[in-house]
Amino acid sequence: MALSNYILQSVFYVILFAHWPRTLQLIGKLSLTETYFICLLLFAIQIFVSKWWLSKFKQGPVEKVWKKWTKNLINIFNKENELKPDMGNR
Repeated sequence: MALSNYILQSVFYVILFAHWPRTLQLIGKLSLTETYFICLLLFAIQIFVSKWWLSKFKQGPVEKVWKKWTKNLINIFNKENELKPDMGNR
């Protein structure tokens, strides 16, 4: 769940402070106190959602996709190795 939270925070802050939409380009417009409040609010929301998510599933969504992707990649490499002829000791 840590990777999922990290990705969520990164995307959230980039959208909120830097890029889209133009009305939310808050970089340089908020005081330090307001910025801390937003950070703590997102952190509290993430704790609540993470706790709920982990009560339903064993791992976060990004971790699940990562695990499935790496298992498929390992299976592909194993199949490629099985297809190669064994030259043996000559």
